[in-house]
Order: sequence, then C-alpha cells, then structure tokens
Amino acid sequence: MKQILIFIFFSSQAMVFGLSGLTIDPSHKMEIRTNTLSPFTTDGCSRWRNGPKSNPTAWLDCCVEHDALYWLGGTQKQRKITDDQLYQCIQKKGYPFEALIMYLGVRFGGDPLRATTYRWGYGWTRITDYHKLTDREISQAHALYGDHLQGLKKIIQSRRVLVMKPESYLYVPNLDYTFCEEEVLLYLRENSKVPITIHRVQAVYDEDHLYHLKMKTDLCIKPLDFAFSQKTDSYTCQRDFAFSPFKNKIVKANIPSSCSMKSPQ
Repeated sequence: MKQILIFIFFSSQAMVFGLSGLTIDPSHKMEIRTNTLSPFTTDGCSRWRNGPKSNPTAWLDCCVEHDALYWLGGTQKQRKITDDQLYQCIQKKGYPFEALIMYLGVRFGGDPLRATTYRWGYGWTRITDYHKLTDREISQAHALYGDHLQGLKKIIQSRRVLVMKPESYLYVPNLDYTFCEEEVLLYLRENSKVPITIHRVQAVYDEDHLYHLKMKTDLCIKPLDFAFSQKTDSYTCQRDFAFSPFKNKIVKANIPSSCSMKSPQ
C-alpha cells in the first residue's frame, strides 16, 4: 500500500510531549479523557469593550455575571436564559444598542463546541456539548465554591474578581499528546494484556487519504497501525472532538499477531 509520510512525532527519547516513552500498564488503569473544572476566570466582555469611553466599566458587572454561568455550562435552555439575562442587564443600564450587539455576539459565538476560551462551559478542561450537569460535575463546582456556588457569588458581588484578557481566545487543551493519540491510549488501555511502552509515533496518510497513527512499541517487531475515520486529519487531531462520532475515531486497529494484546474489536 502506497503511503505518504506527513510528519513524525518525537524521538524515542522524548518523554515530555507525545506518547513516546509512555508505558500503559493494564494492572493500573490510567485516567484518560478526564474533565476537570478549573477555578473561575473572566475576561470581562471578551471580544467587546466593557463600557464606553466615558465609563469604561459601565456594563462590566453584567459580563462577569454572564461569564460565571458560561464557566459552568449546562443545558441549551440554561444558556439561552443566561444570554437573555445579559441583554436585560445591559439594557437596564441605558445601553440598548450595546445590549443588542452583545446579545447577538454571545448567541453566535458562545456555542459549547467552539474551541474558544469563552464557549459555553469554558471552565471545563474538555469541550462538551449541551447537557445536564452530572452529580460529579456539580460536586466539582461545590468543592471550589461551596453549595449553590455561594463562594463565587460573594466574590462577584464584592467585585473582587480579577478581569484579565487572554493572550489568545483559542482553547488550548492541557494535554501532552494529540487527541488522536488519546484515542489510541484508550484503545491500548482496554486491549493490552501486559504493560506496553511506546517508543515512536508516526502519522501517515494512506492511498485512500485515511489518517493513520503507527506506533513502534517494546512488544512488537512491527508497528501497531491505527486507521482513523475519514474526517480525521492532522488538524482535527489538535482539536477536542471526543463528542463527535465522525472525527478522531479509530475505525481499524492492525495489531501484529506476535503482540501480547487482545484481538482488535
């Protein structure tokens, strides 16, 4: 099969980024695809000003309260209510035009699946679609700010919130590997019978333009070969598509028979 080498991830000595040097031990289930709630942060009115020149923070408090709800996320209905409250808050301050502009901005730009720092649910380390918060997710929020988020409400009401504009509005995952490599980790965790150490990772496209990850390991002479769904490429692998059934998904795992692993699913 004709293949075109696109790029090679990391040398066998690279142990800080990527999967090279990583050992998956089936007797110790490593946590993968965890979703953690970070402490509340706000950039004010994101890509818009916080007030007119005559009063630079005129509607800043509206945006901070709006961010507190966006930070936590939840259902589609909850987001609509949150955006309506932002509109009403700014309008009551006597800025109907700004209220409309910002309302349209958050309705268009605040989708939970957008890879931005101001998406609905931006406080979570992973991108997730609309959903009712689970008991575990609510517990994380309560652990940070108490029942009913009273601690956060007091901080906002006291206006002791530090407003900081980010260097970039793009969502940057806190991972040392790509999201496609994460899918391989999940596969190896579930299918490896014995500890397996990854030495090198190659990303290639085959003659059908399918994206592959080939992995040299300590258990196999030949590399493990993972073929991904058609809508996967080097760009999507840098983005969190765990919620998508079409992107960054393994469609075939070619495991050499000499490897100490279960048969591919």
